[in-house]
Amino acid sequence: MSDDKPVDTVQPPLCDWGSLLTENSKARQRVGDAVRGVSSQLMRREVREAALKFTQGLVAIAAERGIPLPAPKSDFPHNAPLIMTGHQPLLYHPGLLFKEELLNTFAQAQSGVPISVTIDTDEVDSGRITWPAIHDGVLSARESTLATTRDGMCGRQTMAQSEAVLGILAEIRSDLSRGGMGHLEGAVVSALQLYSKLGGVPVAEAHSIVRRVLTGHSHLEVPLSAVAGLQESRHFIRTIMADAAGFAALYNEALVEHRREHNIKNAANPFPNMEVSSAQVELPLWTMAGANRQPVRVPVAGGAAEPTQSILPRGSMVTLMLRACCADFFIHGLGGSKYDQFVDRFAVKWLGAELPRFVVASRTQYLFPQKVQQLEAELLLKSQLKEMVSHPQNFVGKGLFLQAEDQLLSEAGVERSGLLSLLKQAAEGPERSAIAHKLNDLNRRLRDTIHQTQLYQRLQDPACSEAILRQWRYREFPFFLFKSA
Repeated sequence: MSDDKPVDTVQPPLCDWGSLLTENSKARQRVGDAVRGVSSQLMRREVREAALKFTQGLVAIAAERGIPLPAPKSDFPHNAPLIMTGHQPLLYHPGLLFKEELLNTFAQAQSGVPISVTIDTDEVDSGRITWPAIHDGVLSARESTLATTRDGMCGRQTMAQSEAVLGILAEIRSDLSRGGMGHLEGAVVSALQLYSKLGGVPVAEAHSIVRRVLTGHSHLEVPLSAVAGLQESRHFIRTIMADAAGFAALYNEALVEHRREHNIKNAANPFPNMEVSSAQVELPLWTMAGANRQPVRVPVAGGAAEPTQSILPRGSMVTLMLRACCADFFIHGLGGSKYDQFVDRFAVKWLGAELPRFVVASRTQYLFPQKVQQLEAELLLKSQLKEMVSHPQNFVGKGLFLQAEDQLLSEAGVERSGLLSLLKQAAEGPERSAIAHKLNDLNRRLRDTIHQTQLYQRLQDPACSEAILRQWRYREFPFFLFKSA
């Protein structure tokens, strides 16, 4: 990064989003009810209603815990475009928060309905919290969890009680104090005190409540598990299961083509092929098994299976369902933008129509940008040490060396240029050999001079390394830390 400002990725540029929304609304109408048995119009209404109900529930939970939140907007026009995004219910870092910021601002500008789908069916530690610790000038990311368990699906994980959360807060404050980061403590205290009021609440909902308090975001939210339980979502899943073999064949065919086109060697990217045997067919769906999930496998014999409430869309099917049947406009991060290129390809094969286009929004922001800049600059200089010997004139007078060091290098540079000029003019023989010998001797003296400079000694410090730079570039600290950085 060239300065301490965050680097934003927005593709296409934000100024083009309005016209793309118009194109997408027309594309969605062309797709229409391409998924047999699914009414796009009805699904859009169901999702809006479910999102409003869930968001109103967040406000009610917050009120019960003494946390005031404004009621969500509910008077959207019936034909308002649906602006959507989604992610796992994690403690957002700035890159994820940026998607949510653009969801709110763009939907407001377009009089659209902003909806974020929480992928609560993933199996990750949704309570994971990281914070910086600095020891002997080296940064590390420490972590704990705000959840009572790290296992199972996100939607089943609940917040730890107040005592445990405040214990984590004390640990973070101690690390910040020892590392000279007292300016970050206020933001941590404000956030963790909010979390401490939400013991026993699902972690996904706690994250949403705290984020709303700290950012003022007012979009609608809905868990994927709730969306999957809607009538039209069940029809969508039923359509997939009705022709399991044909669906899996098209799916695998699209994956092979996608990997070939993008030169992807890993057979698990962007998704693994569906397993197909003479007895059963795997589908990109999950079936719930307690707090965990298992891939759906449909027997080849016995006719079409009937989906139960425990069957949910998996991976690529989440955005296929939302983009084909619901959203006018979908905002992806960098990861989603890669795998949804496959979804676009598969949709054409399965539906015979192109999906409305998605956009990409991501932010790279470092908690210690000046340290990152310093290390980047020093590593660049470290890579130029040989060039300092061969072209010292390019490095003197730039504040890299002490005045006396600058003087020595400048004089050596002039001498080197003179010897090179003589070498070009000298004929083969003793005269040329003598000049070359002087040049080699000068190069050794230049190296010795550079090796004795303060700059060289600093560049040889173990802390000046790519590995240490990667640690300072860690970008997944909680978003609220960056408000005080």
